[in-house]
Amino acid sequence: MKNEDCKKLIYELMDRLQSVIYSRNRAFGALRLIFLKYALDNYIGATSKEDMQQCVRAQKMFALRDIDNGIDTIIPVLQYIDKAYGFENILSCTDNIDEYARELFGIDRFRQKKNASEERFRSLMELVGSYDFEERNDQTIGKNLVDAMIDVIGSTFERNSFSGENVTNFSVSTLAKELLRVEQTDDFVDFTSGTGVSTLLITGDAQPSISNVEIQGTSAAASAMLYIMYGYSKIRIAIGDSISNRIPDLQGNKLFVDPPLMSRVEKTDTNRYTDSSLAVLNRVMNDYLTTDGEAIVVLPSSALFQAKKQTVELRKELVERGLIKAVIALPPMWYAASVNTNLLMISKKDAPRSEVLFIDATKDVKGSGNKSRQATVLSTEAIGKICKAVELQEMIPGFSCLTHLEMIQKNDYNLVPTTYISAPADEDTITMEEVNAKLEALYRQLMEK
Repeated sequence: MKNEDCKKLIYELMDRLQSVIYSRNRAFGALRLIFLKYALDNYIGATSKEDMQQCVRAQKMFALRDIDNGIDTIIPVLQYIDKAYGFENILSCTDNIDEYARELFGIDRFRQKKNASEERFRSLMELVGSYDFEERNDQTIGKNLVDAMIDVIGSTFERNSFSGENVTNFSVSTLAKELLRVEQTDDFVDFTSGTGVSTLLITGDAQPSISNVEIQGTSAAASAMLYIMYGYSKIRIAIGDSISNRIPDLQGNKLFVDPPLMSRVEKTDTNRYTDSSLAVLNRVMNDYLTTDGEAIVVLPSSALFQAKKQTVELRKELVERGLIKAVIALPPMWYAASVNTNLLMISKKDAPRSEVLFIDATKDVKGSGNKSRQATVLSTEAIGKICKAVELQEMIPGFSCLTHLEMIQKNDYNLVPTTYISAPADEDTITMEEVNAKLEALYRQLMEK
């Protein structure tokens, strides 16, 4: 199947799902149905005669369009796939089973029928069952399905309503891919991973060892489905609050994390931060990043300049340990948000550093606005200019500046790039971050008097 054929199938499934359920997650509903048929056609995870027999029974379920006994047929299939990949009930968790029951068989957790006609559910099974997803030597069906799914998610979804937060902007993931340069021998970690799309965009064909953590079971299951179909084998997925609580044995040398925007997290004995951005930085510094690793953290501007005691203390630790390689200010990249997006690149590989590279890509590098999606798409040229500046630690007037730690200390560890980058001579505009930073400084001066 070619990419266009895969997308045609996904959109058709989404249309048919709309006729049987009301859901903002029709794309992920289509993913679940496609994954199940893919797993059956390729006997994914089957390691015994009993597993093979269960797989055959589930295949017959599609052939007979059996919506009465279907859910009891597929549960064992999902369980043995979980076992084969070492997942702890990721695919067979209650939430995921409930989604299958609603979308494919029209029943809720109490086995009560939905209002839509049985024929509509049978039409879903007929459509999925009519496709052969068996992998052959001359085809890469799984990868094509995943690539098509990512295209559909990118064009139809702005919010991951599993967790209620924004899907990571694809341009941010692409930029992170070029900055991190993940290789097959790396251990990649994303401990607020959502549905795993950003992980796939960053790691791609390198197929390193992957460790993801997600607080929602259905999101974790979606990521597992994508990875398996794409051909990944070294996968660790956990369900839990990885910001408030440290996940045991979770470490990697390449990290990417786009935490929930402006959210509050639980304060624990091992984490004194309740702001999610600060808690994530604390985890990256002290828990999840190996001694030779690099990380990209997506942050709002507030974490870079606020004068709150804990915020300053955390920035101070980052600066004085010499862990910051670059701070990159981007245009607003979050859906329906006007605040600038910032990437903080933390590296223990060459620490401690005596300088930090600041990049202001909010004005000089123009993104191409996509009004239909209300998001910014960075051009290839913009991404290339940023990556070159980071790689060469390049000084470009009005765009990038290498700043000694002493200067950052004098500015109360302010990490807003425009604090250190002089605007071009003909530039007389001022950003909101600059206004806020100046107000914070004036407030401190008044309090000291």
